Amino acid sequence: MYRTCAIPGCQRHISITEPHHIRHWEHRGPTDLHNLLPLCKHHHDRSHTEHWDIQMQPDRSLTVTRNGTTLMTTGPPRHQWA
Repeated sequence: MYRTCAIPGCQRHISITEPHHIRHWEHRGPTDLHNLLPLCKHHHDRSHTEHWDIQMQPDRSLTVTRNGTTLMTTGPPRHQWA
C-alpha cells in the first residue's frame, strides 16, 4: 500500500519504516492494518516525543495535530499505492 514513510514529503523507503499504532499499543490499540501507519524512525520518534495526535480516515488520509494545532494533513496515499 505504501512505498515510503506516510508523512508528506518524506521519501524514506518502506523497507526502513516502523509500524506506528495510531491508537497506541499501550492503550489497547490493535495491530491491524486499519490502526497501523508506516513511519520512518525520524518521524516515528517525533510522533511520540512531540505527542502528535494522528487521525486517519477510512481512505487513509491523515490529520496530524499537537495541542489542538494542525501540523499537517494529507489526502489518501494514492501516489504510493503499488
